[in-house]
Amino acid sequence: MNLWLIVNNSSHNTVVETACDSFLWQGALYTSTGTYTHDYPNADNCPSTDTLHLTLNHSTTGLEEITACDSYTWHDSTYTSSTSTASHTSTNAVGCDSTTT
Repeated sequence: MNLWLIVNNSSHNTVVETACDSFLWQGALYTSTGTYTHDYPNADNCPSTDTLHLTLNHSTTGLEEITACDSYTWHDSTYTSSTSTASHTSTNAVGCDSTTT
């Protein structure tokens, strides 16, 4: 009698990510920094786990109220009449959007 023994292995993967505001992973949207796991059967039908180490940085917003005579230049644009819709987007210190209105 011959005996064939096949031993399949579980698997474990680690993912390290940094994102702005939210991160989509394994079909779930994460909005907080943390460590998350995803369990599933691998190709050999053995239990497997992926681990996500997530760092979320956040976008920033600001409001500037300016009063000027005749005209005002702001971020390479010159305004000659009142407006409440001017905005400027740049990158903040952690690499995310920073929008000033």
